[in-house]
Amino acid sequence: MSVIANYIAQIFYYLHLYYFPYNDKPPFLGSLLLGATLLWFLIGFVRYKHNQMESGLLRSFVIVQVIFYGYTIILALFGGGIAAQYRSRDIIVLAVDTIGYVNFLAAIFWLIFATSKPLSQLD
Repeated sequence: MSVIANYIAQIFYYLHLYYFPYNDKPPFLGSLLLGATLLWFLIGFVRYKHNQMESGLLRSFVIVQVIFYGYTIILALFGGGIAAQYRSRDIIVLAVDTIGYVNFLAAIFWLIFATSKPLSQLD
């Protein structure tokens, strides 16, 4: 559920920061990547729930998510820190940042759970 909330939040984030103030349309490549990663997650999740092709597709999505958010957190730590991000008074930015960090933690916990069992026992 947090992954879907994150995708929805990204849309509001873009509209709030770029479209409404500058009437800047989303770049095609960015929209394509957002849609492709959402499709990657959805197919992996459905296969995981129906136990088709194990959970390899979902696991690969979660690994990439952990790498992406881990990299983002490292950049935040060296670029003013995560606490600096939370000094913003912009509620949409704060909400999207928080959803992202929740996704990062949830992905780590899921990977720990997923790697503690063989693929055939994940359910």
